[in-house]
Amino acid sequence: MRYISFLLLFFRLPLLSQEDQTPLLREYLNRALVGDSANYYFNKAESTINDKGQEGIYHYYLMLHQADDGNLDSAEQHGHIALEYIPYSNKEDRKEVFHRLMIINRDKGLLDKALEYCLEAYHLVVSMKDTSQIARYLTERAFIHHDFEQYELGIQSGKQALQVWKNHSKSIDLHQLFILNSIAINFDDWNKPDSALAYYDKILTIKSLQGSSELGPIYNNQGNTLLKQKRYKEAYQSLLKSYKIQRKSSGDYYYYDLATVLNNLGIIQSHFNQRDSSRYYLKLAEMYADSSNSFEKKQDSYFTQYQIAEKQGELQKALDYQTKYYLIKDSIFQKDRAEIIARMEAEYETEKKEQQLALQTAELAEQKAELVQNRILLFSSSLLLILLLIIGLLWRNRVKKKQLLAIQQEKLKAKVAEINATISSQESERARYARDLHDGFGQMISILNMNLKNLKEGDKPNDRQKVFEETSKVIDEMYEELKNICFDLMPQTLIKYGLESGLQEFIGRVNHAGRLSIDLNVFGLEKRLLEIQEISLYRISQEWINNILKYSDAQKVTLQITKDDKEITLLIEDDGAGFDRALLLSGDGNGWKNLNTRANLIKGELELETQPGIKGNTLIVNAPYVLESSDNKPINQNTIQTV
Repeated sequence: MRYISFLLLFFRLPLLSQEDQTPLLREYLNRALVGDSANYYFNKAESTINDKGQEGIYHYYLMLHQADDGNLDSAEQHGHIALEYIPYSNKEDRKEVFHRLMIINRDKGLLDKALEYCLEAYHLVVSMKDTSQIARYLTERAFIHHDFEQYELGIQSGKQALQVWKNHSKSIDLHQLFILNSIAINFDDWNKPDSALAYYDKILTIKSLQGSSELGPIYNNQGNTLLKQKRYKEAYQSLLKSYKIQRKSSGDYYYYDLATVLNNLGIIQSHFNQRDSSRYYLKLAEMYADSSNSFEKKQDSYFTQYQIAEKQGELQKALDYQTKYYLIKDSIFQKDRAEIIARMEAEYETEKKEQQLALQTAELAEQKAELVQNRILLFSSSLLLILLLIIGLLWRNRVKKKQLLAIQQEKLKAKVAEINATISSQESERARYARDLHDGFGQMISILNMNLKNLKEGDKPNDRQKVFEETSKVIDEMYEELKNICFDLMPQTLIKYGLESGLQEFIGRVNHAGRLSIDLNVFGLEKRLLEIQEISLYRISQEWINNILKYSDAQKVTLQITKDDKEITLLIEDDGAGFDRALLLSGDGNGWKNLNTRANLIKGELELETQPGIKGNTLIVNAPYVLESSDNKPINQNTIQTV
């Protein structure tokens, strides 16, 4: 179904050549196809027939009429009668009859017969040396081979069609679109996505087709291929383009195509954890699937919603859609079975002969008895299947609950570990600040107290001046110590001027010490970030650079922050020796846990690229620019905290 709508637009079939038609016959037949009084005009047309050629034309139009009404078996019968009356010399008319028979049998699912009629039409256009029509039927063969899952043959036919098209003096870009698409879908289902995408790209670069509604299904096919490769962002863009184009379209396959695109968009949004958006697209897909009256699309919609609901833990919803899925699947089975039986009976009725009437009547009775037996067997099998399904659902529900409980317990353990790491880190920080205050300030205050006691009345002026100078020096040292402690607690530059200025001050201190050389590159931070974002990114940078100072032999570090409309990225690269990443992740220390905790605060993902024996390490943090939280506010300059 990925190309039917194309074929209705491309390769538009003219009605039969009119060399044998009288104007009156032609007028009646055309009115029979487009008006509401088909039977009246067909009777009028029949009364004007004068020869076998006109009789063939008459049955050709009856074939078109029956096919439009969905009476495919009757349409095929009229097609065969048309071929009996249309002379072999009239190749154009016979070719069009074969073409219609090909479409009818493809719609009936009889691909072998469809291919047979396609080859009949192809041989006729080859004998007519009509290069445009040769390309047309090579493309048809590519699509039929695709349905047969003969992908290599389909690609060969498509490439032959493309070569013929290039050599045709009146090549049309729209024709090229369908030829390239026939090759692409064969590559896609042959599990060669890169080749398929290359052909879709060729279609999308055809200048004359830019903005054309014909590109809607192409974007859908491209998105479907990308979705199979789990390239969700690219697939989403292609499918969104398809949706924007196709919702402006109309026609027989309007609802079918929209249901396909929206179902894929819902799947992708689910992978992005966008539940509301995913539900919106899937509900639209279900609505259009219902409007299309396509069992296939309804089945796809129910199955997708069942899988996503199950993944998201909405078990009742998953069960509801699973039930709908099996019901529609059973309906398709019953419908296909009924169509097969009806087709067999129609073929049987058309082929029976007068002298075998009694024998065939007996065979028909035997078939009916067999059918009753099969129905009894089918009913018994259905009951057994329903019982097995109920048992399976109950068992699966029980297993699901156990799995959900296990997942919740694992999440709880991870949360407890994260909290313990945070508490341990805070206690370590408090102990360090206490030591700094006791060892530094305590000693300086003792010296300051001694100096003040020495300032007694009666001391010599020179001695008092010396004591005053020493006291002033101690106060300066106390001020510097206090600045360092405050910087560790919360840099004032970060509070007042933002992340870039805070990092510049921190890096300046490290560079001044001469142990490391750090370069800072910032892109896109014209405006202040949220408080939680600035503090978290600052602390991650501070923690990782301190780790480099303690444990690495690195000499050069590059710190880069980039922001665009959707994402903030922090990247820290050093030229130190690589190490075993597993040792860091499984270690007893809290450093890596602290980094993860801070990244989680801003919904970020933490990545570490390192390898033992290879120089160079990279830490990457990717976080969304917009946070959905009640903490969405700029940094408070009066806030002092150690987030």
